Amino acid sequence: MRRWRDEEIRFLVENYKKMPYREIAERLGRSYEAVRAKIIELRKKGFIGLKVEKSEWTHEEIKVLSWLYGKIPTRDLRDYFLKDKSLSSIRQKAHALGLKFNRTVLGWMKFEKGSNVKRAEIIKAIMDLGGVATSNELYGLFEDKITRVAFRQKLWKMVKERVIKSVRLTLGATRSRGGIKYRSHQLVDGLSNVMLYYIDEDDLYNYLVGFLGDDLSPDMPQGKKVAMTAILRRCLPESVFRRIRERYVRNRKSKDYVFGH
Repeated sequence: MRRWRDEEIRFLVENYKKMPYREIAERLGRSYEAVRAKIIELRKKGFIGLKVEKSEWTHEEIKVLSWLYGKIPTRDLRDYFLKDKSLSSIRQKAHALGLKFNRTVLGWMKFEKGSNVKRAEIIKAIMDLGGVATSNELYGLFEDKITRVAFRQKLWKMVKERVIKSVRLTLGATRSRGGIKYRSHQLVDGLSNVMLYYIDEDDLYNYLVGFLGDDLSPDMPQGKKVAMTAILRRCLPESVFRRIRERYVRNRKSKDYVFGH
């Protein structure tokens, strides 16, 4: 039996509460049984205490777990989003919440291992950008690792499997009012035919309100107001559209100001 070196024992003492025994075994190049036996030996000698998992889960941690468990590899879930939790703790909590994997997820996980860009990286990038990002913003972060076509396919699969959500803000010519026709690129400069990927509808609402800025004004021409309504109603989730409409109504200057036709 190979003798335990001082640095190996030190690593064991520092990490036996933080990492599963099997992961420690992989790091040290030893068997699971050897690691477990050494921990028992050190415990009897009083060098370490009992392994106690941190049982407290915050509301945000449970929210992330419920959202992503089974949709990305569990190891990536821990490494990118739940760094204070061990793999065993994540699996135990997921089991308690009734969360499960499905065959579709298990199918792409094998492919994910050899991917240059992981799903977890894309999700983390959207979160870092405030919960909403355009396709070009996202691809700009990974263009040296993956082709645009492959990246677009990965995003499409993530939307299909409800990992993230998406909307495309674009129209051709909209309804005219007063002899003026508005096109999407004239109406919302910079968002013509742009795909937005987002995590939460609150994030999407805040992004649009911040981006549209002065366009969300009761002083806009009637024709532009109608065109804006048509674009937002067609493209956005109903809850987000309603909130933007309520914002118009709150800012109205006269009783006959109406958003939506």
